[in-house]
Amino acid sequence: MSLTNAVSSSDASLKLSKKIVETLSEKFGFKFDDGWTVISSRTYEQAQKRVRREKKRGSPSADVKHPRTAYSFFTSVQRPLEQKAHPEATFGQLSGYVSNVWKTLTTTQQQTYKEQEAVDKARYKTESDAAKAVKAAAVASTDASVDVVVPEVKAPKSAKPKAQTTTPKATATASAPVAQSDTVVSEVKSAKAKSAKAKASVDSVPAVVPSVSVVVPVVPVVPVVPVIEVKSATKAKKDEKVEKVEKVEQAKAPAKKSDKK
Repeated sequence: MSLTNAVSSSDASLKLSKKIVETLSEKFGFKFDDGWTVISSRTYEQAQKRVRREKKRGSPSADVKHPRTAYSFFTSVQRPLEQKAHPEATFGQLSGYVSNVWKTLTTTQQQTYKEQEAVDKARYKTESDAAKAVKAAAVASTDASVDVVVPEVKAPKSAKPKAQTTTPKATATASAPVAQSDTVVSEVKSAKAKSAKAKASVDSVPAVVPSVSVVVPVVPVVPVVPVIEVKSATKAKKDEKVEKVEKVEQAKAPAKKSDKK
């Protein structure tokens, strides 16, 4: 669909296109007609007539002949007379002559043509209602002829229904008598009352801070022995042991030599 046809496709699209072009023309300072020619090869008036024509064509009563007015019935009678009286007159001139005669008629003379107008309006209403009823019946039959096919969903072979199990807790709760629940509620209420009373009695007792006596233990003073003296004493003991071992070995050495001889 071209842009021209899209603009003239419906009354809503035509109004939207007009609003857009008007807004842009006000903002950028160009004429409406110049902007409209960019989006449509038809003028706005031509597009408007096309929309009206398509709207009437889609109406159920589009094929029904529209009612005539009283002036139209008078024109069909008076025009041939004026054409005979003025054979050289143009179409526009003849229309002027007919209009002048219509204005000279009295209300009684015009009443005949107005009655014809009322009869033709009634005819149009009857025919248009019949056309609308026929179209509605056609739409209803079309909707009824459309079959909606719902696909059948089959469960898989491996699927097995699960057995419903009830827990002992749920069964016991369901079978419990109402009297037992009332007893529990009363016990809970009494327990809450006792706890509230005990809390109130505790809050009423003034807080007493006991006096605490701090005892500082006496630590005995240990004399500090210099590290250098301890090391020297340990070294002297080691030297004594070494001397004793050397003396014992020297005493054993002559005895070993005599045994060998």
